[in-house]
Amino acid sequence: MVAVSPQVPERLVEIKTRHHLQLQVTSDPDNNLGRRLGILYSFDEASRKAALAKGNFIGDTTGTGTWELPQPTVVVIAQDGTVAFVEVSPDWLVRTEAEPVLHVVEQLLGHTALPIAI
Repeated sequence: MVAVSPQVPERLVEIKTRHHLQLQVTSDPDNNLGRRLGILYSFDEASRKAALAKGNFIGDTTGTGTWELPQPTVVVIAQDGTVAFVEVSPDWLVRTEAEPVLHVVEQLLGHTALPIAI
């Protein structure tokens, strides 16, 4: 299991530590993976103004210098390289629940996976 974010590696280390994440967390500099998957969106003008009014420029947080972010996405890839599950949320506040992902992984493994805390 791998988490991918456009945030700079130093920020990801802090997030991984703070949340006690046991999975690999990697950076997608310049949103290259997000762009290839077609899951990027850009802040509209009203969202940009609201963020700037709070002193936040997402390009500083991600290190990309842009207003682009990937939509929350989960992809499960089988051992043969086929996509077994994909879900892309149009709302960055709505994330995929663990249960459907675990169900697909269990099917791919051919048995019930051990319970994990995410």
